[in-house]
Amino acid sequence: MPSTTILSICCTLLIAPDIAELPDAAELKVSVERNVPAEMRDGTILRADVHRPDRGGPYPVLVMRTPYGKGRKFDRFVKAGYIVVAQDARGRYASDGKWESFLRFQTHDAEDGYDTVEWAAKLPGPSGKTSSSTRASR
Repeated sequence: MPSTTILSICCTLLIAPDIAELPDAAELKVSVERNVPAEMRDGTILRADVHRPDRGGPYPVLVMRTPYGKGRKFDRFVKAGYIVVAQDARGRYASDGKWESFLRFQTHDAEDGYDTVEWAAKLPGPSGKTSSSTRASR
């Protein structure tokens, strides 16, 4: 198992909500906001889909940044009591800017990841706990 997978699992376990504290956890429904703009430090706009429970909170946030398209279903995470932010990487799909391969030594990926986590923490409903994941490409 790659070390990044282990790290993601450990981070997720650390921020996992106490399901017993969630109101009617089995009945949470998913609300999705599509292509929500997030401004990066250089002014570039990256777009994310924000998946959240339809009520209650605050909830921990899972952030996923990917160059492969953010259009996935995250219902099982939302119904387990998480807000999920799925973001297109710079220059990919709905996000502005120029795509830079992760194989290059200098990209905006680290700064964009940091700025995205900071942005996600300011959305309505987060508990202040976050975990992130980036899908690498070549």
